[in-house]
Amino acid sequence: MADFIPSENAKLVTWLTNLIAKVEAFGGVLGMTELQITTFEGVLQGILNEVQAVPTARNAWQATVATLRATKQTKLGKTGPVRSQIGKWKASGLLTPAMEQEMKLVGTEDGVDPNTYRPGISAEARSGFVRVTFKKLGVDGVNVYMRLKGQSVWRKLAFDSISPYDDHTELAVTGVPEVREYRALGVIDDEEIGQPSDIVSVTFAG
Repeated sequence: MADFIPSENAKLVTWLTNLIAKVEAFGGVLGMTELQITTFEGVLQGILNEVQAVPTARNAWQATVATLRATKQTKLGKTGPVRSQIGKWKASGLLTPAMEQEMKLVGTEDGVDPNTYRPGISAEARSGFVRVTFKKLGVDGVNVYMRLKGQSVWRKLAFDSISPYDDHTELAVTGVPEVREYRALGVIDDEEIGQPSDIVSVTFAG
């Protein structure tokens, strides 16, 4: 019979935890010395620690991204302190075009056509979530939408200013894979602009 080692992280944690306990119980019967048992348990525990570190690192990364997203919205948004101060400079009449260029207060993003703009996206199913990667192409961010294949109504998932966006929406029916469709719309100053991205499809199994 072929060896069985789970590939899915959640199942691997259970498998490794059980194996560590059973090696302690059966190692001597299987001809292992105490040193061999301890060494092998150390190998298994090392793997277990690395697997268990993944969700912790993912949660920390997601929290950092969420904090940065909130900071951008509150401090770099149109009512935030940065734009407010720039607005005061412009209103004072003391800010010359040369100073604007030196301070990089004007840029290429002003060239985005709000009528024809279309973001680019792709989607990839991963263990427990779908990763939606997007290119802003000069806008503040994108609104990400999802629907199940065959449905007509799009559901807005979130606004995101930093690619990628990870969709952790659970399966509609546990254990039953589903085909999801994603699209995105560009956002400038909290307003959607342009045309929806191409629709991308992915089969998500949970």
